[in-house]
Amino acid sequence: MIRRAVDRILVAAVLVVGFAGNAAAELTIDPSRPDLVAAEGAYRRGHHAEAFRQFEALAGQGDVTGMSWAAFLYSRGEGVRQDYAAALEWYRKAAEQDDVYAEGEIGRFYENGLGVVVDYAEAAKWYRTAADQDDDWAETRLARLYRDGAGVAKDLAEAVRLYRAAVELGNAQAQGDLGYMYEMGLGVPQSYDKALLWYRSAADGGDAEAQNQLGVLYEGGRGVARDDAAAAAWYRQAADQGFDWGQNNLGNLYYSGRGVTQDYGEALRFYVAAAAQGNADAQAGIGDIYEGGRGVARDYAKALRWYRLAADGGSAYAQTQVGLMYEYGHGVAVDDVEAAHWYRR
Repeated sequence: MIRRAVDRILVAAVLVVGFAGNAAAELTIDPSRPDLVAAEGAYRRGHHAEAFRQFEALAGQGDVTGMSWAAFLYSRGEGVRQDYAAALEWYRKAAEQDDVYAEGEIGRFYENGLGVVVDYAEAAKWYRTAADQDDDWAETRLARLYRDGAGVAKDLAEAVRLYRAAVELGNAQAQGDLGYMYEMGLGVPQSYDKALLWYRSAADGGDAEAQNQLGVLYEGGRGVARDDAAAAAWYRQAADQGFDWGQNNLGNLYYSGRGVTQDYGEALRFYVAAAAQGNADAQAGIGDIYEGGRGVARDYAKALRWYRLAADGGSAYAQTQVGLMYEYGHGVAVDDVEAAHWYRR
């Protein structure tokens, strides 16, 4: 079975080699094939250009594993200039040989607009092809499309069915997503008890989203007694995996001193980490730090820049803060017309 999980790649069946980035993949090779073992060994040793040369040569000979590896390296820009179009071309050739990994990756390209225009219907088509071969990652992605009505007619019952199928195959992300369905009562009767059960199962399996969501439940006292320290512990687990909402939420606790000792420096550190991933709430949090001079010298100009960035990212709170700065002339000339513009947004 080919699995995909954040920041991991499985090679040679048992060897785990970490990499940075959002692409999620696990590729396997046949350990009885010396040519594949040699190419994988080059990759494992960090000789990416040599690994690419070997895998592309195999791909050119019609080897499906070589095709998927060449595509993967093109998508990562490892050993070769990053080229999503070239990656997609190799994935398509591998998919012609019914390679389930390649089918799922084509779906991911269309879902995320990697070298192509975002097309959820096309993504759903490819995810379904892989899911029909019991690929748990593709089942989970397809379930999300049915949950959100993206590229397919919204169908919560089908989403739940697909999540359960992926759970049966041990997919931790599907467990967390099923927890969300129970938390919100989507396609199933609302139940915090079942939500907590599935979130904990997923969190124990290393799913950062589930770890973060457990923090949300403990912070809000939803289905459990409110416990900010427990919330901080779960947020930290998610943050340690680079999950932006875990970083943002832990930053909030440090900012307010709930569940942890108040520390504006730590709050800023976690906000910056999340903001670098485009998290608008974290960007607004940095604005609050500079606007209030909390742990740093007060700097209205920096605060306004961060509030504007967050506002452009859709944060209603940040839009209001920009309006207040114009209304009261903090870092800018008083401008009630501009303030009203931001308040309307």
